[in-house]
Amino acid sequence: MIFLKLYKIGVCTLFLMFNFIEIAQLQTYQQYVNILPSDNQNDIINKAANLTPSKNQLAWQNLELTAFLHFGINTFTNKEWGDGKDDPSIFNPKKFNADQWITTCKSAGFKLVILTAKHHDGFCLWPSKFTEYSIKNSPWKKGKGDIVKEVAEACKKHQIKFGLYLSPWDRNSKYYGTNEYNTYYINQLNELLTNYGTIDEVWLDGANGEGENGKKQIYQFEEWYKIIRNLQPSANIAIKGPDIRWVGTESGYGRETEWSVIPINEKIKEYNSENNSKSIIFNPTKDLVESELGNRRDLLGKSAMIWYPSETDVSIRPGWFYHPEDNSRIKSAEKLFDIYCSSVGRNSVLLLNIPPNKDGLIDSNDVVVLKKWRKLIKQSFSNNLIRNATVKCKNGLNVNTLTHPVENTYFTTTGKDTTCTIEFEWKNMQSFNAIQLQENIQIGQRIEQFDFEYWTNNQWVKIGEGTTVGYKRILKFKNINTNKFRLNIISSRSNPTLISIGLFKFQKELAYLPIIKDVLSKSLAKNLAKGKLFTFKTAPHPKYNSVASTGMTDGKIPSSNSFNDGLWTGWSGDNSEFVLDLGDFKSINSIKLLYFNQPSSWIFPPSSVTIYCSPNGVDYEQISFSNKFDLNKEGAQYIDFQYKILSCKYLKFVVNNYGIIPKNMQGAGNPAWLFLDEIIIN
Repeated sequence: MIFLKLYKIGVCTLFLMFNFIEIAQLQTYQQYVNILPSDNQNDIINKAANLTPSKNQLAWQNLELTAFLHFGINTFTNKEWGDGKDDPSIFNPKKFNADQWITTCKSAGFKLVILTAKHHDGFCLWPSKFTEYSIKNSPWKKGKGDIVKEVAEACKKHQIKFGLYLSPWDRNSKYYGTNEYNTYYINQLNELLTNYGTIDEVWLDGANGEGENGKKQIYQFEEWYKIIRNLQPSANIAIKGPDIRWVGTESGYGRETEWSVIPINEKIKEYNSENNSKSIIFNPTKDLVESELGNRRDLLGKSAMIWYPSETDVSIRPGWFYHPEDNSRIKSAEKLFDIYCSSVGRNSVLLLNIPPNKDGLIDSNDVVVLKKWRKLIKQSFSNNLIRNATVKCKNGLNVNTLTHPVENTYFTTTGKDTTCTIEFEWKNMQSFNAIQLQENIQIGQRIEQFDFEYWTNNQWVKIGEGTTVGYKRILKFKNINTNKFRLNIISSRSNPTLISIGLFKFQKELAYLPIIKDVLSKSLAKNLAKGKLFTFKTAPHPKYNSVASTGMTDGKIPSSNSFNDGLWTGWSGDNSEFVLDLGDFKSINSIKLLYFNQPSSWIFPPSSVTIYCSPNGVDYEQISFSNKFDLNKEGAQYIDFQYKILSCKYLKFVVNNYGIIPKNMQGAGNPAWLFLDEIIIN
């Protein structure tokens, strides 16, 4: 009887059902693998292709959007980093409403909220038994209140996952910098992980300043991991933990190439927790912030590989805590949408900080932007044009799932094919300007290179290209009209998989960096500085030297709002002075300078730029000056200098650093970073 029913369903559906069985068999959640001395490159690539996220990691990746709530005594002192000496009596959020926080986050599309239970200042938002520096000694609710409890209960009520940030650095604790501090920290971990229900993420950063005794604390991460695993087995441990890593920038913009499989030399330990479930722990001793991680070259010569996905964090405001003077500097809905496409749309999870104000409410200005942002996301992805197309692929399996998705199945290729071309065709002309791809990461992350084309004037024309896909990849391009489109998977670590393809028509111009490229593209083609060498008076920082003297004249405009993409040249606290030798006298009509601005990462625009001209490299005359740089415009920016047309052989640039970061900003008192890229001379 069962056989007859299957026969009536049809051969194709029967094939799909067998494919479901294959998928189930592959759900081994192999999160890491050792690389053996005998493994050749093909062995290593095959191992990388078959690593998968753990159940907790997969659930986290599917959230896409998580919210950070930075709230504490800094909210009342108007500081970013408190010193642990502020009086608890100033903490009094008279209109505090946890429901307002969580309903605001939920309506904006967030699936998890992380609360700063304790920031670096050491002030605790719960009545900890192990310190007097907490809300129990504040006037709020006469010392009987518990912010952590109320937020946890609101999350449960509104079915939002709940996470906690417990800063390892504590500028108030007398134990910090001694062996006793580890016991103190474990006591606070136990309080938070046993008294507030299910915790879905524990967020640990690596901030590690000196204590009152002048010593830095040696953090006992592995011991903390075991406690978290035992008390909250469903929690992911983020940033300085084994489950989720930091993408390397606080701009909200991830890497163009983002692998979730990362090679490591740290030792991975596997053990049985108290609930008899197997867990792994490793202490990521290296900051994984390079411009590209996990490519074929990086995998060689390492001891192991691990599924270690990235989180991309950014604040809706310039700082992480609420400052009233920033009410006019909130990121727009359009900016947040671009960030979404460049974080979630680059195989990451977006962690957006929304800091409540002194009243204990998410500010109305932020609420308005979040509503517009959510509406923009829903509108932009509401009409997938692929759904109305016919699809074909010569070496494809489950091809029709790309236009009509079927749960628990996915597109892949036959045999051992690692390349393919998938073609879509419509009866009528279609208009679109964005593509979205999703791999089946339950099988692994495999696609290394792809491009896509449209049919026009009886030929295929390439629109765009990309490298990794992973959980989700979103690429935007100029609007095109066509009735045929194709995706070419050029390279994959094993049979490529796709669970979704989308083509969309975004209604607004949202991509900021492509605008820069469009504006500068013609200038780049005739750039007199291209290939020329700079002589630096002040050497760039060795970590951000962009191949030192050539990075600023290589003709490459950054394609993401990330200072870690390898194209920027940076200075920490220093002014930048350099001379460009044009080789001969040139008639100069314009000079453009690309710079980066992101105060939340301690990166500021120049305070001023002066340009000088010389016929001999000795005698210089000032030809231009500007100090008009806007702190409100974040990311990659450029300035076009004004002056009379002149003939010049040597150009000297004096770019003054912002200096010491002002108070009330993150990193106050530390040297500001200055990042420069392309010098364009026409």
